[in-house]
Amino acid sequence: ADDLSRLASLQKIEGLLDEAAGPDAEHLCALLRAAGLVDSLVQIVSLESQHAALQQSALLIIGNMCSDEVDSNAALTKAELKACHGFEELLSHLFSPDPIVQAYALGAVQNTCRESDYLGVLWTLDLLPRIEELAVSTEP
Repeated sequence: ADDLSRLASLQKIEGLLDEAAGPDAEHLCALLRAAGLVDSLVQIVSLESQHAALQQSALLIIGNMCSDEVDSNAALTKAELKACHGFEELLSHLFSPDPIVQAYALGAVQNTCRESDYLGVLWTLDLLPRIEELAVSTEP
């Protein structure tokens, strides 16, 4: 599929996640995991795309699916993300020239970084100052 058709599909998923709550959101996230979406999102995030909107959508969906507030089973998404080395792919987007990509990458990192392995990666790569800088600059 080309970038524009992928973007349209991702934007539909964004809308569904945005509208779903409680058990509906949990069920939707379970369906998305079962369909292999986490791996597909990591592949999109890892590619250099000419469409910042594609990166934005993938990062937003990852962040939402990894949020315990959206899905009480977010640990399952985080496990899939870990299995496909997705956390590491998020990190470069903290330095994107696109501020929306940065903000969505920050959200995804914040929703996944509670694991000690990830905190070690952030510490080793000296990314904590960057995360603090973005967190302050993206606050409403």
